[in-house]
Amino acid sequence: MKFYFLTLIALVSFSLVSCNDDNNGNEETDGVYLPDVIVNKSLEEGYDGIATLYFRYDKQNRLTYIIQAMGEATAEEGDTIRFNYDSQGRLSYVVSADTAKFTYDGNKVFCISPSEDGFYRDTLELGSKGELLKLYNAEVVYTYGYDAKGNMDKYTVKDINGNVIHTTTLTYDDKNGLFKNIKTPSWFFIREQAFPLCFINNTLQEVNDSVADIFTLKYNDAGYPTSVEVSGSSKFLLTIDYLTIK
Repeated sequence: MKFYFLTLIALVSFSLVSCNDDNNGNEETDGVYLPDVIVNKSLEEGYDGIATLYFRYDKQNRLTYIIQAMGEATAEEGDTIRFNYDSQGRLSYVVSADTAKFTYDGNKVFCISPSEDGFYRDTLELGSKGELLKLYNAEVVYTYGYDAKGNMDKYTVKDINGNVIHTTTLTYDDKNGLFKNIKTPSWFFIREQAFPLCFINNTLQEVNDSVADIFTLKYNDAGYPTSVEVSGSSKFLLTIDYLTIK
């Protein structure tokens, strides 16, 4: 499991449509909550790194920028991921140190990004609600399953010969998800392996081949997490401040 949100490379539910097509019974009585600042502190022994993430949005609640500042650095000194959308509202480019380009054909998304050997291509297969069903690259195939609320509850990784490399299962709370109201597609975050924090509800446990990571959360009065402590193969603490749109 990755130290989520610590580096722009490892970073970075939404569905291809709205994330707040919410059927979990959590009503938005106090407005729409969007993450504003997330501080990620490592709890790993011998490593006390801190990363601060600043989130920026357009009027459709889609991400436009994520700024990452390490240690004592300010937002102005941080590194930036920029999100661009096409005329149909689809994610078209994500620009950081490199540029990832996304093109579309029916229920498939093709991602082209630079690699040491030139360019790297992933093929993503989407379901009827925009959920990611499969991801293919030159080495492995990922297959994803979801619960009735739209949270990813299982994914399997196989090699190109169909042999299972590992299987991961996830369980969730019944509160409002940290990124529930962001209108950027979930497949981007799943591809970048930031997905345990990116659905309608919040992850409580992630089990990868019998090795478990446990997520301990505290919530505000509206049922959104204000802190997430992860213990297991990874150890870190997130603290979250929100923007509220009435």
